[in-house]
Amino acid sequence: MNSTVGYYLPLFNMSTMPPGEHLMQPVEPPGGSFQPPVEPPGGPFHPPPMDTTIITIQLILQHLHHYYKPSIISIGLITNCLCLLIIIRSQLIQYSYNNYIVALLCADQLYLLNLLSLWMAESGYNIYRFGAWCHFSVLFSQMSSFLCLWYHVCLLVDRYIALHIQCCERVLCTSVKAKIVSISFCVVAIAVFLNISLTVGIVIIGPQISCTP
Repeated sequence: MNSTVGYYLPLFNMSTMPPGEHLMQPVEPPGGSFQPPVEPPGGPFHPPPMDTTIITIQLILQHLHHYYKPSIISIGLITNCLCLLIIIRSQLIQYSYNNYIVALLCADQLYLLNLLSLWMAESGYNIYRFGAWCHFSVLFSQMSSFLCLWYHVCLLVDRYIALHIQCCERVLCTSVKAKIVSISFCVVAIAVFLNISLTVGIVIIGPQISCTP
């Protein structure tokens, strides 16, 4: 059986009603009396106004976040470049531990450049318009984190051998061995994290563009 739901519209003779009485008058439905909406206890809910001090602090933090990050990244890039020039263009490169320091500085440069690209994306620069940059960004981020950790370990092991196992220093702590170890770790990092970088892509959610799996 089909049931229909409709509105009850009573018929009025407007000519027999006083002027203005037919306006804004509740109509009693056929099933009972009309119940006007009841206001909740305590009145309608109004959100409390936000303090101007909190708004000011939030604006200051946003400006600091926008400017202090590229400033710190730029200082790190400049100091790393100066250290690389000093070590490479001097006799210090002949020592094994300085080769590990050079490798560590290169990995740190890679990490800082990746942070700078992420800051540019947060600031509204569309760096992901280059299709492959999303994959390279993830690869550089994972590689630099991995290499920064293991180059520190290599440097500590090299210094431990030089100080406590001096009989093996001339065999293990050489510039050639340090370069081979540094390049080997770089190849391992590429082999491990290349698969991860291929599983990401550009995701557009409204005005925000991100690089996610």
